[in-house]
Amino acid sequence: MNLGLDANLTHTLHHDDPDRFWCLVPAEPGQRPAAAALLAFNQELGRIPQQVTQPMAGFIRLEWWREAIAEARAGRPRHHPVAGVLPLIQAAGLGDASLVAMVDARERELDERPMADLGELLAHARATAGLLQESLAAVAGGDPVRARRIGTGYGLMGILRATGHLAARGQILLPDDLLRRHGVGRDALLAGKPGPGLAEVAAMVALAARDELRGLRPLRGEPATPLLLITRHQLRMLDRLDHDPFAAATIGRPPLLALRLLVLQGLRV
Repeated sequence: MNLGLDANLTHTLHHDDPDRFWCLVPAEPGQRPAAAALLAFNQELGRIPQQVTQPMAGFIRLEWWREAIAEARAGRPRHHPVAGVLPLIQAAGLGDASLVAMVDARERELDERPMADLGELLAHARATAGLLQESLAAVAGGDPVRARRIGTGYGLMGILRATGHLAARGQILLPDDLLRRHGVGRDALLAGKPGPGLAEVAAMVALAARDELRGLRPLRGEPATPLLLITRHQLRMLDRLDHDPFAAATIGRPPLLALRLLVLQGLRV
């Protein structure tokens, strides 16, 4: 697929965010470069919490991106592979307020306070994965409200699938009140030995993800549709794994996804 971007950037996007890469397939060819640039921007922001050892260093990097957005708007994009494609996103009609909101949302991942409850986790998923999908609809087509719901559901499932990876880095995003209610100690979770109560917590987060997707059907030509199919498959597989979020890391995409999209939507690749 020709995205009109640097080959290295395209390769990184496909390698590091393969689920969302499928969202580029339904987009019109002329919309794909801006959509891919937006995904690359999100990737860059998402890596920041993993690249720093102190929150302040992460806050500084996020401020760098706020400045990069303003400079790109002024016609002076910074010499950085992702900052250099910000004008593509801006030219596609996405306002800088949305880009800055994507930056702002990542501050929560630098905060060492636990997620207080499911409501806070849901808000975080909406502000990150949900807003990304809504913004993608703005540059590549689709209903933004529907897209945000799909993105939020995918984001919640992504947090479950990343539980083991995050725990290994000393980070927990699951709701603190649910962990305490089901007898899951934070130290035990960080050590990878949380006990059976973790499945109950995961089941409640998965239910919130299902609620976001409730009543939604795949649509022809919609960039969010591949993510809808992927998330529903991952939720079904989580059920089969008895809601073990550590095992959920191995869940991939549904079999024959490409064929289903081609048959269902008649997409141009």
